[in-house]
Amino acid sequence: MREITPQELAERKGHFLDEFARAAAHSNGTTTAQALYELLQSQRGALVEFDGGCAVFDSIGTDDGSLIRIVAVSGGDMQRWISQIDEAAMTLARKTGARGVIASGRPGWKREAKKHGYAVTHITVFKEVVYA
Repeated sequence: MREITPQELAERKGHFLDEFARAAAHSNGTTTAQALYELLQSQRGALVEFDGGCAVFDSIGTDDGSLIRIVAVSGGDMQRWISQIDEAAMTLARKTGARGVIASGRPGWKREAKKHGYAVTHITVFKEVVYA
């Protein structure tokens, strides 16, 4: 697992856009591959590559201090990579003085994240609009 530099992101743009598209496909429309690339290109986020995928992080300011947000993850077997993502998030949090780490995800996140000390504090719900 390692953090990708802006220069490497630009050099491997096609590869990472493919990875971001994989992640965005599971985001329920909350992000796109291009939006993730632009976040990183603007240097407002961080990209960590791990065996089998990558993760995009950013920082959110709150009244109580900043939080590291796991924005998107691409990779097949969550049980294989969740420890690496947790380690990367905690490293970024310590490096920036953040008070915690947050993520939104599909239902599997709840089960796996709890195993790594995360608590479920909110849920996201979605309802598709039906047009008659």
